[in-house]
Amino acid sequence: VLLREISMSYERLTSNWVSGGFLSAFVITALGLVLLRDASLALVLVYLHLPMYQVHQYEEHDGARFRTWVNDVMGGGRDLLPVTAIFVINIVGVWALFTAVIVGAASYDIGLGLAVVYPTLINAVAHVVPVLVRRAYNPGAGTAALLFLPVSGATLWVLSRTPSVDRLDHAIGLAVGVVLHAVIVFYVRWRFQRLSA
Repeated sequence: VLLREISMSYERLTSNWVSGGFLSAFVITALGLVLLRDASLALVLVYLHLPMYQVHQYEEHDGARFRTWVNDVMGGGRDLLPVTAIFVINIVGVWALFTAVIVGAASYDIGLGLAVVYPTLINAVAHVVPVLVRRAYNPGAGTAALLFLPVSGATLWVLSRTPSVDRLDHAIGLAVGVVLHAVIVFYVRWRFQRLSA
């Protein structure tokens, strides 16, 4: 009975996380703007990447929009992005990673903030370029264009002009973004080959 309850709880969590994230984005933003009122503009901008990403995730994943789009457009109906994969990618690759980076940027080195900026910019490009090429919407493209590009672009500009931020910080941030997206692409391709065999 306990195992069945745990399994059901996990299924509910993996199916409904995006709604909780969307609602908590507004709480996180409000608290952050109060708690960070004496912080630098660079830190405030870095911090805002987490709630901004949660709003993006809602556009992208509510109603399984992105999963359906990937499975239909890229997979020809194959289940390239299972529910569990989407949950792990977004909770570990965004919520946990961004939280750790924000804490590091606030307490150790603001340059670490680039490890949320570059992944966000890469994600924006990954959404916006297909819109331009295919001339068709993909789930997440709206917030990528309206939020990610201007806010992440401004954050990159501010951080680049912060004296303590150096080329190594940019290299690390870019590497984090490239690796995160490369892992996702590798996983999707692996699933495609496996399901096509």
